[in-house]
Amino acid sequence: MPFVVYVLCAGVGYLAGNYLPASAATPYIPVLVSYHLFVLYLIMHVGVTGVQKIGLSMSVPMAIVGHLCFVGAMIGMVLGREKVPLFGLLQYVVPGLAPFEVRWLFERPKTSHVAMEPENMPQGTHDDYAEFTEYLRGKRKFQRAGRTANEEFSMWRADREKQRKVAAAQTTSA
Repeated sequence: MPFVVYVLCAGVGYLAGNYLPASAATPYIPVLVSYHLFVLYLIMHVGVTGVQKIGLSMSVPMAIVGHLCFVGAMIGMVLGREKVPLFGLLQYVVPGLAPFEVRWLFERPKTSHVAMEPENMPQGTHDDYAEFTEYLRGKRKFQRAGRTANEEFSMWRADREKQRKVAAAQTTSA
């Protein structure tokens, strides 16, 4: 269905550019009309079908600036027609940029991170972190399939404390 609407929007843009009275804006009309019609369709299609929650993925001023950047790219293609004849054909594929803009401006960011419980978070000092990082670079004797980094850190820290107590007992007895 979106492809049919895409072709219809390009056709409406073509008709608007050819049958409206000639003016300074005549070269821009087909591109701008077809593009904005397709963007409007995509926004309404996503909102009506409920494929995703629709909402701005950024602040309103940033969304306006983003849309103006897309419009500027389209106008640049129209201006480039004088130098590059192929750009004359591009006015029919410009609505193809609309899905990118709709996804970029209106898709809410997905929050996929899982909040850790404070009691499950490992506690340690900066020195612990530096030493554990060195341990991770070398041979990891506590690494097992299915074991989390937190579990490995806890086992490493318990082993390190045990080694420190043994070393302290040896120095006091010597």
